Amino acid sequence: MINSISNSSCVFEARVFIFRVSAKIKRFNLTILQFLKYNGYSNNSLIIHKRRRMKAKFGSTIAQAEEARDKTPHDSFLSGLFDSQARFELAFPYPKQSEDDRVEGQKILDALDELLRKTVNANEIDKRGEISDEALEGFRRLGLTGVKIPKSHGGLGLSQVNYMRLAELLGSRDASIAALISAHNSIGVPTPLMMLGTEEQKNEFAPQLAAGDFSAFALTEDEAGCDLFRIRTYAVRIRDTDGSITGYRLYGKKRFTTNLTRDGKTPFARWIIYIARIVDDPSEIKPLDTKEDAESKKVFGAFIVDTRNEELTVLCRNYFTGIGAIYNGNSQLEGVYVPEGRRLRVRDTEGRPIKENDGITAALTALGIGRLTLPACSLGNMKKTLQIARHYAAQRITLGRPIGEHEQLGKFLCDMAANVYAAGALLHIAGTRTDEKQDIRLESAVCKVLITEWGHTALNDRILIRGGRGIETDDSLFAKGEPAFGDERDLRDSLLNRIGEGANTLMNVWMAREELDPYKIRGDAILQGSLWEKVKAVLWFIRQFLKPPSPVDWSDPMFENAGPLLHHMEFIRRRAKALTRNTVLASIFIREKLEVRQLVLARLAMNAAYLWAMAAVCARAASDAPRYENRAYELADYFCKERRKEIEPARSLFSQIFRDPNAGCVHRLAKRILKKEMLFLEEGIIKVVND
Repeated sequence: MINSISNSSCVFEARVFIFRVSAKIKRFNLTILQFLKYNGYSNNSLIIHKRRRMKAKFGSTIAQAEEARDKTPHDSFLSGLFDSQARFELAFPYPKQSEDDRVEGQKILDALDELLRKTVNANEIDKRGEISDEALEGFRRLGLTGVKIPKSHGGLGLSQVNYMRLAELLGSRDASIAALISAHNSIGVPTPLMMLGTEEQKNEFAPQLAAGDFSAFALTEDEAGCDLFRIRTYAVRIRDTDGSITGYRLYGKKRFTTNLTRDGKTPFARWIIYIARIVDDPSEIKPLDTKEDAESKKVFGAFIVDTRNEELTVLCRNYFTGIGAIYNGNSQLEGVYVPEGRRLRVRDTEGRPIKENDGITAALTALGIGRLTLPACSLGNMKKTLQIARHYAAQRITLGRPIGEHEQLGKFLCDMAANVYAAGALLHIAGTRTDEKQDIRLESAVCKVLITEWGHTALNDRILIRGGRGIETDDSLFAKGEPAFGDERDLRDSLLNRIGEGANTLMNVWMAREELDPYKIRGDAILQGSLWEKVKAVLWFIRQFLKPPSPVDWSDPMFENAGPLLHHMEFIRRRAKALTRNTVLASIFIREKLEVRQLVLARLAMNAAYLWAMAAVCARAASDAPRYENRAYELADYFCKERRKEIEPARSLFSQIFRDPNAGCVHRLAKRILKKEMLFLEEGIIKVVND
């Protein structure tokens, strides 16, 4: 009887198994049919019609934006994730800064630390909306206007790693001075000049910048933000009798230009890079949102403008909710003359311009590296936030114990500490790759998005920990003789970090576009290619769907000391396959609409960003283990578990309550933070509390 029941049970389970397999095969067949339909074997005319309608609506803007893209394939951990690859060799072994480079940077940091303590009062700067002349002269004297300029041209010639250490220090002191130095060095003239300029241009401008001239970058207009092809500022070519171009006359208006003006009337920056459309006649500029404008061929250029030119007018200074002393303003150009020698060009190895339409490329090239400075400033503020929150959470007693030992507030401390640790890892790897002239287009965008978001969240949590004192002004606290740390000011200041140099929402979509480039190429082939191109594209998608995750030899010496974190790294490896498969399915079922499904694109981009952050923090912990022992592992483990919850969120309340991987970690890690066992996370900034 028992055997009969057992046999019946086995037969039933086998039938259930066969039914499930059959159902999966049917679903897979349906997927293939959808794929073939997408490939054009049915309803292809409908797809082409939709594509034509989209092209008619947007004209050639999308095509021109695609043309301006840097089409160099990404050599990146992030792009590999969409090919079922977890390229741990790009994070392991964790890069170490050379001792000579560290010492050289530390000398500048020590001098800057002393200057900031003497001349920079963040509360006064916020109230007055001005940086003192003493501080500005001190920055010039230290050579901070030449941070990215080589010593051969009179600058400090700091490495990117040291420059980000400097940005951390500035960000921990005051957001306005951080914006001043960052806007000048990162996206102002120095970085584009050293990347794109000729030797003649470098010899002309670099010494003046290193000697103290500030600069700016003018891109945004009333009708042009993230869509750069709506730029209306134009440059009219001036030709010699033989037809050669000798210069340009610039016309138009720009807004939100940082370092433009202090008084709202006269320029503060001596040199400004203007991005403008190049034309032979002003009549080529057509009204926006018309068919004529959409179909017109647009060529853009990047021009270095001397602000002493009388045809350049400062219209106003802009004031914002935060960063009270940011010298941001609007300007107008009314025939400003710029000689051909002051146009920045994208050139080949022999110094010859590659193409005429290189203004957008120049802008994006500068922003790619310059984008690392904002998250570095945010990291400095995050370290200060951790310091303030830790100190207050240990001193404030509620219900018989420090508030930091209560689980909710303790989790705030844990999140701050883990995110500070991860942010440092992401920036250090990106900075090292920059110094090695490697591709960081995606890494810089991930740093910008993740770290500025973490910084804003940390400031919110700092205010919740400090309660009423967190939203009380510094003057009010000083009047009562209590210490003040600028909680509400720092929160206001952090808003700009999420918007400046590419809003985070836009950056998510941009990252997805770059990461999914191979998918777009094959998708376009299916829609518009020949029959053979369609077949190859379909086969590529099938291979992507079936491709196994890349093998990893965990016994490799580069994974030395990573043992306690290998289960997280194995998760990354497996999730790379899942990310690839889900991207294939999105391409199949959403099809040509995927390029406008921004929420889907953002989810894909953020999943990849979290996996990269996990890999970076594991690499740092493996490197730090001999020095910090279990503390590094504990921070990395907590961070990875939190990111895994975002990548694979719990589906039920039961799972949220009983299967939270960090449920037992919060109290233990929070107590270690309160006991000052994690003080190494607060290094590199000015101390603001008296422990």
